Amino acid sequence: IIDIKGIFEELKHHNFNHINANVKLQITDTILPQNNGDLILHATEGRIKVMDHGDYDVNISLDISDFSSLLMGVVSFRELYLFGKAKLSNSSYLNAINSLFSTTEKPRCISAF
Repeated sequence: IIDIKGIFEELKHHNFNHINANVKLQITDTILPQNNGDLILHATEGRIKVMDHGDYDVNISLDISDFSSLLMGVVSFRELYLFGKAKLSNSSYLNAINSLFSTTEKPRCISAF
């Protein structure tokens, strides 16, 4: 993912499993500095609105490579958390965050090259 805000804009019609949560997302990206930093994700009935600041219930932090894998459905948030690749400020949100980013259908590329 080369544009975190942009990916959520592209996914504005995607339903993130009807989850309601306000999440502070802290990304570390050593290749693209513009991806470093914090975003607030307000998920309402699974629709995510990205904000630069605001209230949040839980803070998650992870590297851009792990976040990319998470968003692509390659790995679950629970696995990243259990292996120490993702941090969660309040473990009682583990199931909600895992559900927020869970998908049964992996992305497909249908672009002609």
